[in-house]
Amino acid sequence: MKLKFFIIIFLLSFIFPIYGKNTEYQFIQLDENSFSTKVWVLYSEKQQNIVILVGVIHIGEEAYYTQIQDILNSCNQVFYEGIQWDDTFDKMQSFHSELDGSLHFSGMDGGLSRVRELQMEYASALGLVYQNSVLQPSTHWVNADASFEEFSAMVNDYNERNLSLDKNSLDGDISEIKDIKTKKEKDQVKIMNQRRSLAEENTNSSLRINHDEKYKDTFELFVKKRNSLAMNKIIPALETKQSVAMLYGAAHMPDFLNRLEKNWGYKIIKHRWISAWSLK
Repeated sequence: MKLKFFIIIFLLSFIFPIYGKNTEYQFIQLDENSFSTKVWVLYSEKQQNIVILVGVIHIGEEAYYTQIQDILNSCNQVFYEGIQWDDTFDKMQSFHSELDGSLHFSGMDGGLSRVRELQMEYASALGLVYQNSVLQPSTHWVNADASFEEFSAMVNDYNERNLSLDKNSLDGDISEIKDIKTKKEKDQVKIMNQRRSLAEENTNSSLRINHDEKYKDTFELFVKKRNSLAMNKIIPALETKQSVAMLYGAAHMPDFLNRLEKNWGYKIIKHRWISAWSLK
């Protein structure tokens, strides 16, 4: 059974790189060996503190999230991405139904929940895990994302304005992928080929979104608007001398960098790439 996997939209959570002359702002990297994201360390003489920006993708190898966990454990405060869902079941059901329709998932049996289930099955077949299965929040973690109501309003705005998301995605046979037996060498090759195809598709999609003007308003709505909400929650921590980490989808990082440099005088003092998944 052939399926269109809507991986670009939900599996990697809006990874829209902004490639420009400043290579320090590059935050996603694909080479022969791996698919990687970047971590930056910034310092402000005025604030006399350090901010660590951790750009992530939301599925990867367990070792990827273990390295990220170690970084976060070293910081005094961690501000993280994650829609603050309302506890009311009826509101959640209504919102998911609305999101299904807005993002064109209504044609698939089970709607959004089924899409997510297939994505997790796909990730598992490729030897990858979802970040929440490894990352362990602690008492010094603070949610710095949109509320249920705020994100609902963004989805409504998206739908009413007929904005675009990049829906170019992989065609795949989910039953074939699920039947991969990882202990066999030929199947290891198949897994690596599938991983590379997924990484290439996401990288190419990101470039299309960056260069195609029709995605500008969508980027403003789903990335920059959420970043503004996040910064409002993070600002008090910037006024302390404690180390602060920001754990967000890789798409958000260039805008966060720009805000911290221009508005707060932070400078990048070092960075490192972390392999999200191996391609060999």
